[in-house]
Amino acid sequence: MSDRTHDRRDPEPLREIIREEMKEANKQLLLAIGINPDHPLEAQNDMAFLRAMRTRCEKIGLGAVAAVITIVIGGVLSVFVLGFKSWVDK
Repeated sequence: MSDRTHDRRDPEPLREIIREEMKEANKQLLLAIGINPDHPLEAQNDMAFLRAMRTRCEKIGLGAVAAVITIVIGGVLSVFVLGFKSWVDK
C-alpha cells in the first residue's frame, strides 16, 4: 500500500474542530429562534407553560362543544315535548 491510499494521519483534531463548529452552529440556531442556550431551564419552563395552555384550551373547547350539543338536544326535546303536549290537549 502506498501512503496515498492509506493515510495514517490522526483524524481526532478534525473531529474536535467539527464538534466545536457544530456546538457554535447549534448555539446560533437556538439564538435565532429566540432560545438562550445559556439558560436551558427557562426554555423548558416556557415549553411546559405552552403545553399546559394548549391542554387547557383543548379542555375548554371540548366543554364548549359539549355545552352546545346539550343546548341543541335540550331545545329539540323541548320542541317535541311541547308539540306532543299541544297535540294531546286538542
